[in-house]
Amino acid sequence: MHNVYATFEKVAKDYPQEWVARLDIQRDRELDEAMSLGAQATPTVFIVDGERVIDKLEGDVPEALLRSFLQRNLERDLSING
Repeated sequence: MHNVYATFEKVAKDYPQEWVARLDIQRDRELDEAMSLGAQATPTVFIVDGERVIDKLEGDVPEALLRSFLQRNLERDLSING
């Protein structure tokens, strides 16, 4: 059976650790943070610049789509890059 969280963890390992954070929605504080960012489904991957959400990907998506989403956003001029 496909495990969406295993896919995320696999893909996240290919990016700098300081660029990837995971919220555990089983914890109230982290659920509140996810909701404040605009999560409407699990999982949701957010691209955040400062405190502003600039892109998000929701739901169970194939690994190739998740990688494409992250790579596309890495090419943006995010403050972490300069």
